Amino acid sequence: MDEILARVRHFLPGPAPGGMHSRASGALLQKPLPQHLDPRGLICQHVPMEKSQLRAAALAQRRALAPEAVEAKSQAIASRLYALEAFRQAATLLAYVSSKDNEAGTHGILQSALDAEKTLLVPLVESNGVMHWSRLEALSELAPGRYGILEPQPQYRRIETPPNDALCLVPGLAFTRQGHRIGHGSGCFDRFLATFEGAAIGLAFDCQLRDTLPQEAHDRPVALLVTESACYPCAPEDPK
Repeated sequence: MDEILARVRHFLPGPAPGGMHSRASGALLQKPLPQHLDPRGLICQHVPMEKSQLRAAALAQRRALAPEAVEAKSQAIASRLYALEAFRQAATLLAYVSSKDNEAGTHGILQSALDAEKTLLVPLVESNGVMHWSRLEALSELAPGRYGILEPQPQYRRIETPPNDALCLVPGLAFTRQGHRIGHGSGCFDRFLATFEGAAIGLAFDCQLRDTLPQEAHDRPVALLVTESACYPCAPEDPK
């Protein structure tokens, strides 16, 4: 547990520009949920259906954002991310490439990582759902791939295994302030995060925040959530 708390403290060396969400040490930290329960303590027999409905509602809400709002919010998220010691010190950044449906923008973040000479790895998902990480050397190497998602063109694919000290930026359709998330349903990031030893940061707009989300055994929370207005540390509570 000490290692987990130390990792979260590493994110928060001091107040970020515009103010930083803070909590008393150990307070309001969520306990791991039994596999059969949802966040409200109810029997979770219909989680897949509930998640499907939540995905549709969250996606519609995000798609309704005006382009100028998406740009402004994305810039605010990037500014908060740049202020984190974890981002500044990370030698390797794993980051999704914002591509459609008004995702929290990452193109500026990717370029900043390249300018800082960080090793930049972006997802490359096979048709069977297996996700690899490909080293990116320039944004011009990207092109729309499966489902319209930007990915490295074949001649620029450089598959690498992420190091244990990498920092990973995680997308999602909805998040809780405790770091739980709902993605598009493929499970790619959950499977990766299940064995990833580095730190994971979720990027989202305030409108994507939910008080609770249904959870399944394979779901993996992020260690920190960054929105345009705050940063939310998400370390689990010590079961002792």
